[in-house]
Amino acid sequence: MSKICEQCQSEFTPSRKDARFCTPTCKSKYWYKKKGEDTEEISSQNELHASLKGVIDETLSNSPITQQEEFDIVKVKKESMAYKELKNKEISTLIQKGLFEKKIRQVLQDITNIKNNNGLLLTAACTGAGGILADTKFKNPTRNIVGAAFGFLAGSIINESIAEEREKSKRKAIAQKEIELNELNQNLKIIHGNLNVIKMQIINTPQFIITEVSQPHQKPVLPKAILQGAFPTLGIKPIEPKQQEKPKVIQLTKSAKPVSERIISSHELAKHDYKALKFTDEWSEFIGFPSINFQCAIHGRAGEGKSTFAIQFAMYLAENFGRVIYISSEEGFSKTFKDKFVRNNALSENLFVADLRNYDEILKEISVDTYHFIFIDSLDNMNIDVEKLKQLRERYKNSSIISISQATKDGKMRGSYQIVHDVDIEIIVTKGVAMTNKNRFKEKELEMRVF
Repeated sequence: MSKICEQCQSEFTPSRKDARFCTPTCKSKYWYKKKGEDTEEISSQNELHASLKGVIDETLSNSPITQQEEFDIVKVKKESMAYKELKNKEISTLIQKGLFEKKIRQVLQDITNIKNNNGLLLTAACTGAGGILADTKFKNPTRNIVGAAFGFLAGSIINESIAEEREKSKRKAIAQKEIELNELNQNLKIIHGNLNVIKMQIINTPQFIITEVSQPHQKPVLPKAILQGAFPTLGIKPIEPKQQEKPKVIQLTKSAKPVSERIISSHELAKHDYKALKFTDEWSEFIGFPSINFQCAIHGRAGEGKSTFAIQFAMYLAENFGRVIYISSEEGFSKTFKDKFVRNNALSENLFVADLRNYDEILKEISVDTYHFIFIDSLDNMNIDVEKLKQLRERYKNSSIISISQATKDGKMRGSYQIVHDVDIEIIVTKGVAMTNKNRFKEKELEMRVF
């Protein structure tokens, strides 16, 4: 089924269902224009990118046009959307916590009331009834006293006869209340855990983000009248700058203006804003300078070192660039998982771990624009296929997603190989050695020792 490209409005046959543009050029051009049309929206989307460290602005560093100009670096302070979202989440969690604590207090009070039910109310009721019935007009107090005594005696006898049944009912009611109390305490424990995670995220999330914006340097220009009257007494005229001869221009017989939306000039291409992460040392030799939201696929057979390599990679990114979340679906918060982090010294304030089991839990627990890098270990265990992975990339489009997959006996990645076609970097880990099988930022088949 054909579609209409949102940029050039031409008809094309998409290679996948969610395609919106006929070529990568149209896609780039669309979002480049969108950037100028909706400044507020782009500012919000790029807030996560603004908090990255170690970013290379290729436009400023490599463009021959901008190298000829002088730029002033202006610092702009913006409120962190991620911080606001976490604070709102903290408030709603505290409200939820208060409601559960109120329910627990009520259940405890109910249990106390049930335990205190010893039949005295029945005896008292019989005593009162006996006193009233003996003389309803209260003309003879002696009769009222005798009637109350008989009522008390009757109430005591009745109370004693049903004591066993009453205790049985009390035990049953208390047991039901204790089950309810246990469930409330379990839910409250989960809420406390969520609240601790949120508070830790708030501590590690800046309330404000300082971004540096490059602006062309404005050189002061003196008015022409001042220049002409600069030396009135000496009769000296200001020196007029020599006009350089303009190079001859060859007139083309046909217009050089592109007639298609799919064609742009090299100058326009140079104006496109591309930013990269400045990897250093062995990571630079191994991967190069990837884009700020690169996509990576890691795979290998069991026990070959793919998770260990992923943890080392996550630690490097956390220490040098930004916030990282490592989703562990296979091991959870187990001892073996902890040992891997401790053994690789992967302990950082910017490195978080999550015990999530499926695609839906990722959507529920991982907020948009909170983490710069998202590790998913593994796609196979979480039953995430090509389509779901594309949806995750679209949802977390300002984050880099690094997926880990299992491999078959012959070393090929399990599942659809379309995953590899969609990523920038493919890394295969075999017997403790990581090798790039695909890399858009550097030559492939480079190796790094894992252990």
